[in-house]
Amino acid sequence: MIGFTQVGTDVSVRIHNPNPSVGLVRSGYELTLLDSSGSVIATQGQGGVAGTVLNTVYQLPPNADYGITADAPAGKKVDSVELTILGKWHDWGSINAPGVSVTSPSIKDPTSTYGPTVVGRLSLQGGSPANVMVQSFVSTPAGSVVSSVVVDCVRNGEPRSFEAMSFAKTAGPFTVEKTVAYPTSVDGVEPSYPARC
Repeated sequence: MIGFTQVGTDVSVRIHNPNPSVGLVRSGYELTLLDSSGSVIATQGQGGVAGTVLNTVYQLPPNADYGITADAPAGKKVDSVELTILGKWHDWGSINAPGVSVTSPSIKDPTSTYGPTVVGRLSLQGGSPANVMVQSFVSTPAGSVVSSVVVDCVRNGEPRSFEAMSFAKTAGPFTVEKTVAYPTSVDGVEPSYPARC
């Protein structure tokens, strides 16, 4: 299930996993942006190998959301988005995916014209030290956009701060709709890219 918002050349794509028990861990993807005639105006992650920020869905648990930011050519309006997930879906009860708690996400500067920045705190709940992807879905006058950041080397139970940024250049007011955080690896699930602390 996909929705998207275009702000200038910045395109924020939101994915929701409606499955109650099946989720995704570290998958490459292919994202295609189309105009009103159905012509391809941009692609991202085509045939990508999981492991780089630009072409990886790091984790998509059951009933969870994920965001992708893409670039459209200047002057081109995106009419529709196609997304193909290339990775393996897992029975969530069969893996040991640690959770990440997020507290007090808030807008850093509601008057910014450089896009919304969200700050807050997080804590890993179990598992080995991990890099954590944080994504905030933020309501703007132009629509919902994605602010994101990777926090390196988060240890179990260790409180950390984050500052998730969006480069969708729209003025506020901004409102945080939802903030999610996922480890970029899960012990025992390939491909695995453990944190180097």
